[in-house]
Amino acid sequence: MTLVMMRTWLTRGNFPQGDQAFTYLSMIAICRFNDIKFAAWLGNTRLALAERWHDGFSIPRAESIYYLFVGHIQTSMQDSIPRLEGAIELALQAGDRTWTLVNFGLVGNLKLFTSEHLADLEAFCTYGCEEIPHWERDIRGGPMIIAARQVARALQGKVGIFSARSI
Repeated sequence: MTLVMMRTWLTRGNFPQGDQAFTYLSMIAICRFNDIKFAAWLGNTRLALAERWHDGFSIPRAESIYYLFVGHIQTSMQDSIPRLEGAIELALQAGDRTWTLVNFGLVGNLKLFTSEHLADLEAFCTYGCEEIPHWERDIRGGPMIIAARQVARALQGKVGIFSARSI
């Protein structure tokens, strides 16, 4: 798929999902060939293409895939959170349930990894998806959100038979 998308981009020119081809090729460069410099160059090209096209349906998918697999070699996790929150907004506006939940889960985990205040993280995971019916049953993003919330609760001493408040 990556080669077909890249061939299309090279022969026919730019298209709204062209930045995804650069993300996928960057993932291949990192995982298969361990070529970090080339992957970083592809990532920079992907970011430039994403700025050019503002397609509300493909941006949430492209942003989450990029920051999940490639973005950590170019930027800190703290800097990727605002971009992913913007992708959440676009997914909500587009009505894309899948990528809304995936991005919520990804942002929740990144906030956990970057030592966000635990009460704020718990509130984000608890109330962020309350407008989406049965989000906790959706395996595409629900487990990430629940896991981040449960870790935040556990680190605050709010889970278990004997919590810190009951002792």
